Amino acid sequence: MVSDGQVIPERAARWLFVAVAVLVAVGLIEAQLWTRFGYSARGLSNRFDLASDTSVPTFFSSAVLTVAALLSLLVARDEPRPRDRLLWRLLAVILVGMAIDEVARFHEWLGDATDVAGDGFFYYTWVYFGIALVVGIGAVFLPFVLRQPRRLRNLIIVSAGLFVGGALLMEMVNANLESTAGSESFRYSLQTAFEETMEMVAVVVLVYALLDELRRRQVTWRVEFGRVRGERVLQRMLAVVAVLIGLGVIAYASIILREYSARGFLNRFTMGSDSSVPTFFSSLALATAAVLLVIIGRSEAQPRLRRPWYLLAAIFLAMAIDEVARFHEWLGDATDVGGDGFFYYTWVYFGIALVVAIGAVFLPFVLRQPRRLRNLIIVSAGLFVGGALLMEMVNANLESSVDAETAERWAEFGTDSFRYAMQTTVEELFEMVGVVVFVYALLDELRRRNVAWAVSIGRRTERAVGTPVSSEPGGADAASSR
Repeated sequence: MVSDGQVIPERAARWLFVAVAVLVAVGLIEAQLWTRFGYSARGLSNRFDLASDTSVPTFFSSAVLTVAALLSLLVARDEPRPRDRLLWRLLAVILVGMAIDEVARFHEWLGDATDVAGDGFFYYTWVYFGIALVVGIGAVFLPFVLRQPRRLRNLIIVSAGLFVGGALLMEMVNANLESTAGSESFRYSLQTAFEETMEMVAVVVLVYALLDELRRRQVTWRVEFGRVRGERVLQRMLAVVAVLIGLGVIAYASIILREYSARGFLNRFTMGSDSSVPTFFSSLALATAAVLLVIIGRSEAQPRLRRPWYLLAAIFLAMAIDEVARFHEWLGDATDVGGDGFFYYTWVYFGIALVVAIGAVFLPFVLRQPRRLRNLIIVSAGLFVGGALLMEMVNANLESSVDAETAERWAEFGTDSFRYAMQTTVEELFEMVGVVVFVYALLDELRRRNVAWAVSIGRRTERAVGTPVSSEPGGADAASSR
């Protein structure tokens, strides 16, 4: 079964620009509410704060950077020149690194880890490293960019200029303001909004540039899921989980034994940190599951059979956003429900209600699926709920038993309780493995259905939807559909 589609670069860019405009507008409203009325930084509005690490804009920026990395790899697969192919792949690696940094904030650690004194425009000392990085990347990629077709070259230059202008120059302007007047003013919020807008627009322009280049090359991306080895994907994702768990245990041990600051490098790998590599991985895995659910839905012959898959996709996308923006924590903070023991984290009341509601809606649907898919979904759901809800309640019970001074110390250093650290690690392990098993279940189902997903990039008048992919060796389409 072939599921075809077409991406029109102008339309994709238009929707992304609309998303940027909405995020900036909501962020400015949030800033005005905070400066005028002093709303809590843990409130709902903070989930749209442009300066916050745990927010919807952070998820959006990280997701679009990841998409840009994927498009760069597609261009690389169609690139006939080996040297340029290598540079396209290197660009993809850099973009993935930027996507991870958007969540894990490694650049802030760079500034905190040095003894360099900063003031004025260099109050954020990480900008020293930022300037060096921009110069280094520019020296490597400038000749490569100048060799590209004029339209692509110009778009990349505009994108790079906007991104550097926001991420570096406007950050320096903000640093100068914070070093003299603090960060509590609406002016600071406006400058931050301008900075983040430039960054997000820059990445959207890059995505448009890459889509436009793929259209020029008449590339069709074809994935034959009947040939995808789900077991290999499962093994590789579980290997990533194992590495993250290992690094997390090392990080916790170092923090507990040496009381390293929670803003240090190791905290970027702790399981309990919102701004961490495990958070990025979990969000990416959930978003991947959402995409696979949409593909399965498109493969259904009847519209009524598609709706449950699409609804599940929407739920998993919301979970991917929540992994970064932490809406579930706001739910607990927003209520006056008193919590103690296993219900010390009051959001678990809502978590239980949500699990019951989703189970009631989807259980009949799951039970109608083929036995293998049904069993894998049940195992996946059990693992995820066991981690995200039950182990979270076990952690809540432990945290509720300590005094206020210990809880404050945990907030500063991550935790100084090895038991709490290990429980948090088990919790995140269950969640990540649950999502990985679900991704494997979807890939296995797509293979069973022998779905082939072909996406062409162009205008309606340039290339018909579902145009067969050339099987001739050396052709542009053949290179892009391997």
